[in-house]
Amino acid sequence: MASVPAGINLSCVNLTQVLEGLGHPERSLRVIQVGGTNGKGSVCACLTSILRAAGFTVGTFNSPHLLDPRDSIAINYTPISSEDWSRLQTRITEAELSLSSSSAPVRLTHFERLTCTAILWFAERQIDFAILEVGVGGRRDATSVCRDSVLVSVLTSIGLDHVGLIGNSLGEIAHEKSGIFVPGRVVIVADHRSPPLAMSGAASPVSVASSLSLGSVPPLPLTLNLATTSASSTTPRPDLYFDSPLLGSFQLANFAAAIHAVDALRRVYHMAIPDEAIQTGMAQCHWPGRLETRPFPGGFAPEVEMLIDGAHNMDSAMALSLFVDEEWRPLCASILRRSEGKAALDIIKQLVRPGDRLLIVPFTQPQGMPWVRCMEPGALAEEVRQTLPLANTSALESVLPCLSLPDALQLIRNTRWYESSGIVLCGSLYLVSDFYRLCVRPADSESLFTTL
Repeated sequence: MASVPAGINLSCVNLTQVLEGLGHPERSLRVIQVGGTNGKGSVCACLTSILRAAGFTVGTFNSPHLLDPRDSIAINYTPISSEDWSRLQTRITEAELSLSSSSAPVRLTHFERLTCTAILWFAERQIDFAILEVGVGGRRDATSVCRDSVLVSVLTSIGLDHVGLIGNSLGEIAHEKSGIFVPGRVVIVADHRSPPLAMSGAASPVSVASSLSLGSVPPLPLTLNLATTSASSTTPRPDLYFDSPLLGSFQLANFAAAIHAVDALRRVYHMAIPDEAIQTGMAQCHWPGRLETRPFPGGFAPEVEMLIDGAHNMDSAMALSLFVDEEWRPLCASILRRSEGKAALDIIKQLVRPGDRLLIVPFTQPQGMPWVRCMEPGALAEEVRQTLPLANTSALESVLPCLSLPDALQLIRNTRWYESSGIVLCGSLYLVSDFYRLCVRPADSESLFTTL
């Protein structure tokens, strides 16, 4: 495997020490841990919404953040306050200092500190459930310090992401991600490719109390449009119908995973979660930045919509491409940004079609993530121009590097490309973050994380 970049620590030693110094707040939590490559955030959002509808107080820890590190830590969709944030940072720093010596300093990474902050805040507020989204991998991820408090582990789809860091093949990556499985606790596997890979990699598969593999999700009653996704759940409740504002047929596997997890809470842990809470929760579920329609900035009348999606690897690009082909063609412009180390050209080939316009822009360096670097737009644009004709896309109308996202949006305004077809912004959640910072008023930012 490749060396671990600066800022990432695939070991829980320091975080475990700090939590011990803080009195082990993680032991008071009831945790649902969600790992995988794609779909983790959607499953977390569904679980949060369903459990809220059932009357529970729910803490959710997601990564990466959208606007500010605080928005990755929320209770009932309300991010941690700046006052609580500052107070807990002080407590964590004091714990680090008390455990450090001149020869052996104890310092948490950015993600470990976020995880520790979430655990402390959730424990203080005595929430009913903590839903934790894995950051990188699973076995050695910071969220796995809560292993002894996990009730249900959910593994979403597995794909080739973080290659070299957590594995060089699908099997190696699945083995690492299956490290969230806890012997004797419920496991939900939501990808038809994942069960044999993940279960073969589990540390103690025979000790897992309940492995509810969804397998290949069968066709379901489905109406896809830009307003709602209507579907029935798969087993265990094939007769339970609900509506969800989350778009894309790929969400069906995520819906099923969330409902399986809820059913496990009912059957194994005897939690009172009525069917009505599932229906209400799914109808109110909201997950910003994933197949989300937003007004194109500029106050147009009638309103011009654009599609926002954080697709950043091949599997998520394929899902976005399928949705765009079915619902959003022809494209006026795709505003795209790639991180270094990603298979940029393969992903672009998946997304663009002859006649599309491709605008390549930089994104803002995310806070606390020095290993994330943005590819230079001009160099990537030239590489795309030279490579795409080989993939039978010589009719690509234009590939344009832009200095910034505002420049790209201004170009679309000036050329009036929006009049003939749709606009998609994709390629990185960090670019989605830039869009929100640019186009969402500070007073409205919290509404991004509340239910519709």
